[in-house]
Amino acid sequence: MARKKKEVIKTEETLKPSSREVSQRIIELSETEKFVEVIVIDAPTYTYDYKDYADTYKTSTKEFKKFVATGDFRISCAVTQEQITRLKEDWNIDVYAMVEHALINEASYGMIKHLMARMGEIARKNYLNDYTRLDKLKIKAYNFANKFHTKKNSLGYVSTIEYKKKTKVKSHRDLLKLILRESNTIDRNGKWGYGNFAVCSIKTATILQQHSQYIMFPQEETVSNPGKPYPIGQIAGVTIYVDPFMLYADTNIYIGVKTKTGLPGIKIFVYANGLETKVETEGLGAPKIVYKMRYAMVDVGESCKHLYRKIEYEEESLNSLL
Repeated sequence: MARKKKEVIKTEETLKPSSREVSQRIIELSETEKFVEVIVIDAPTYTYDYKDYADTYKTSTKEFKKFVATGDFRISCAVTQEQITRLKEDWNIDVYAMVEHALINEASYGMIKHLMARMGEIARKNYLNDYTRLDKLKIKAYNFANKFHTKKNSLGYVSTIEYKKKTKVKSHRDLLKLILRESNTIDRNGKWGYGNFAVCSIKTATILQQHSQYIMFPQEETVSNPGKPYPIGQIAGVTIYVDPFMLYADTNIYIGVKTKTGLPGIKIFVYANGLETKVETEGLGAPKIVYKMRYAMVDVGESCKHLYRKIEYEEESLNSLL
């Protein structure tokens, strides 16, 4: 006798209507406005007007239009019926409201990670484009040497040798020179302003704090949401941010500029009416709370590829700078 299939009942219930306040809260938690311009829109498709250079010599500008279509990003969390009942009866805690608050925080985390990944991708491309013919020849030589390199590390994995072009520095002054060089390069290539922020590791930020012109930010300004880049100071007009996801000894520095409205750059368009929280119940299992948000991260203008750069440095002396 064949078994009967278990009946699956799927229902959806909207808990809270979408609102502009919720979308603005996500933007504030993610702190994306510190790095790029964020625009809250009232339609899923949007037309953005901007101006960019009309020729390769960057002597004249022209008005352009960018059509933006927002996409759906979903974050979900499952809770059990026991959790809903016990927390409500024993502690008078609304599980739905608690989970919704947690999902809003996760949405802000996801947005800032998406932004940092996109800026890093553009910066790495510019870094590789600056390789000289000798650097490219060394890369081919290293790749050829890896075919005969069979050294294994302590975990048993085969380690490979990789060529990385790193600028050697002796002090914090040399490190500042590299940052200002890339900051001015952004202004030269993009013509929309110099690089006004730099994202680095904790070690790099601590080295820069030794400079006499470093301006330390007050503690109330540096306190930020955990897990997101936070500012610790400013030097030569460049605000220094620490990325908590970078390793302590990471020697990469990402430099960029936040452009004004109507200029090229990375722009984030958040659809305010596309924010909603739903409860999906399947059969007799645990209800799943789904938080849906709609936004688009767009590279506006041809000059956008020149607005973010990367530095890789190496300490020349054997002793650490710290």
